[in-house]
Amino acid sequence: MTTHTTANPFGSEGIGITLTEDNGRIAGASPCLGTANPLNLFHPSIDAACQIFNSPNRIATPMLRRNGQLHPISMGQAVEALAKAVHRVRPEQNAMLVSPQHTNELMYAYQKLARCGMGTSAVGALRYADAHPILNIDKNDIVPLHELLEAKHIYLLDADIERNHPVMYQLIERIKRERNTPVTLISNRPQPADLSLADSLMAVHNPRALFRALNRHLLHSDQASGIFIGGLAKGFEPYRQQLLAMQPSLLLHEAGLSEDQLHTFARVFMGISKTVVVLSEHSCPAATLAEVRNLMLLTERQAKPSSGLIYLKSDCNSQGVFDMGLLPTLGPGGTDLTQAENRQRLQNIWGHEIPIPSPTPLLETLSSGQLQNIFVMSENPMLDMPEIGKHLMHSSFICVQSLFENETTAIAHLVLPMNFGIEVGGSYTSSFRTVQSFGVARPAPIDWNDYRFAHLLGKALGVDCPQRPIDVFLEMAELLPTGCKGPGRHWFTWID
Repeated sequence: MTTHTTANPFGSEGIGITLTEDNGRIAGASPCLGTANPLNLFHPSIDAACQIFNSPNRIATPMLRRNGQLHPISMGQAVEALAKAVHRVRPEQNAMLVSPQHTNELMYAYQKLARCGMGTSAVGALRYADAHPILNIDKNDIVPLHELLEAKHIYLLDADIERNHPVMYQLIERIKRERNTPVTLISNRPQPADLSLADSLMAVHNPRALFRALNRHLLHSDQASGIFIGGLAKGFEPYRQQLLAMQPSLLLHEAGLSEDQLHTFARVFMGISKTVVVLSEHSCPAATLAEVRNLMLLTERQAKPSSGLIYLKSDCNSQGVFDMGLLPTLGPGGTDLTQAENRQRLQNIWGHEIPIPSPTPLLETLSSGQLQNIFVMSENPMLDMPEIGKHLMHSSFICVQSLFENETTAIAHLVLPMNFGIEVGGSYTSSFRTVQSFGVARPAPIDWNDYRFAHLLGKALGVDCPQRPIDVFLEMAELLPTGCKGPGRHWFTWID
């Protein structure tokens, strides 16, 4: 047996795992100690999930559809078919969808190919196609995992974290058991999935209304204070006026709380300084996240240790979507590509003209029927977003990259194999904005390499795209900002 240390591809907490290989098969997994996992956190579901590496049903070779049937072709022929499709349409008729399960390096390569080689700004991941900027939280505004240990009260928004974030489930369960830290579950479901983890349940109709009502109460009763409302944060006065203009009775009705319940919530929350609110993309929309962030600014919790919020991403590299520029208006490092000077900087580095982002939202573009080429890199819109998937069927060329056949490969003109991250190496960025680099844990059992494919496609489209992940990393690292975003990152945000 041999062991391989790598990043956990089944969660966004950013822990490492050690895979055990026996005669070419992954036999199991165990936790990997280190700076990202000082508590030796793990969960049995990760061990079971690793069996996906042994699946015999992988797509092993590129396949081109002729007369309704898929036929095997070479990587070179696949690149030729893709380049031919790109060159026969206008740039704005191309779109590329990339999964947040890809490495940072491959995300970077794909968005560079789309902007430089295809001339389109219609790039993104389906979940974040029209994402609000608030989802891209600065690492300095997230409570680090080790600080959660010292929290004196944890509020958890029901998200079935045992299934969706098992490592976080284990950590909260451990803190509750060993440190007697109270856990309050906030849920609008009749049978909350995380109830076994909580000491108390706060049943509400609408979590956003709950936090908005709390924020209004704190402002109205002069309990809000600190450096953020004192001038460090922007947008406070418009937010304060808009919030105080709302009828408290309407907010309470929307939240499903009485006035006494709200006052009790406020008293407990304000009475414990080291308070952490844990949220997940699985159940927390941007509007709810905005009010929790506003709460942290109103109470100065964001600036204090073991206090603030933790916002868990849905996939192992969801944060990479923002960092690598997989949104129409954002380039690598979160650069605003609606600004001419930012596009010019990229043009100088890449040597290609960067298209001006379309003012049309990506989902609207996908639904418009104007796209001719859709490149779907490990997404499955026919299953995950069928209202978008039905529009794909009218495109003249659909290329789908996937580990396994699925609902979207069934309608594709070209199907491409794909690597697991452990087969090619690269990096993921965790929910805590920590970058985990990892090498090749084991060779791919198929004759395919994602980076070589991106390199060859780049050559066909006239774009320089390195084929070693370390070279891609060094190129994109030059485009990433250093340090935090500065004072401008502190904003009071109102989302209807």
